[in-house]
Amino acid sequence: MKRIVRSLIPGQARYFLWQHAARTYYRTLDWIDQVRGKTDPSMPSRSQAFIYGFAGHDLRNHFDIAGQTFVVYFKELGHLQSNHSVLEVGSGIGRMALALTQTLDGDGRYVGMDIVPDGIAWCQQHITTAHPNFQFQLIDIYNKMYSPKGHGKAADYKFPFDAETFDLIFLVSVFTHMLPAELENYLAEIARMLKKGGRCLITYFLLNEESRQLVEAGQNNIPMEYRTAEFWARNKHVPEEAIAFDETHIRGLYAKYGLRIEDPIRYGIWSGRQGVVDWQDIVVAVKE
Repeated sequence: MKRIVRSLIPGQARYFLWQHAARTYYRTLDWIDQVRGKTDPSMPSRSQAFIYGFAGHDLRNHFDIAGQTFVVYFKELGHLQSNHSVLEVGSGIGRMALALTQTLDGDGRYVGMDIVPDGIAWCQQHITTAHPNFQFQLIDIYNKMYSPKGHGKAADYKFPFDAETFDLIFLVSVFTHMLPAELENYLAEIARMLKKGGRCLITYFLLNEESRQLVEAGQNNIPMEYRTAEFWARNKHVPEEAIAFDETHIRGLYAKYGLRIEDPIRYGIWSGRQGVVDWQDIVVAVKE
């Protein structure tokens, strides 16, 4: 049956049909929750959260676990302090921001930026109103998967902040959805915006000898069947769905922009690795 569907419906059309069906399903669940009086005003709805890759029945538990887990990373690996100035690129619908409201005090500052208007609007309404030092801004750029109506190009985007503004900049599952020129521009901007001695924490799908072998052996959950000289991707028609980059190439970019990677890289389970705890590979670097 799957082969018949693949032969009759082009790849990009299949992807967007699946997206539409999933959104309809979660909107139905939202309606049922509302009828049953089970909505949680402090959390986004499942249809709102779906675009960011999570929309299960226990949404609060997912938010709490993911947020608190990464706050530990931010403290232990990013050396986050309560009075730091923090930028999150790809703030989504507030998973990390909600957790950080318990860490940053009144002297601290958080800015979240994202390309999806609905997520920014939800965070402004539900987080900024209670925590004025948490601000959210829209990045109006095009992305085939997340922002098909966006106008600018990520490869040319300049963040609206002065040089050496932030103590910590982090991106969770952002460079896994961006093309090579876009990634390099963002990394250059991250290096510009970080204070000297500041840190960035970024997650990736990294290709090296071990992860390539695991992917080729079918040990991973992401097939990465579309291969180019610059990246591997899950979906030829919408490569932004999931993109993996060569680790050596990424290390070269960090060196190019004056970012020193703090080894070891914390590899994730995406490729089929055993004995690791997080999903994606975590790279921490310091601005020289």
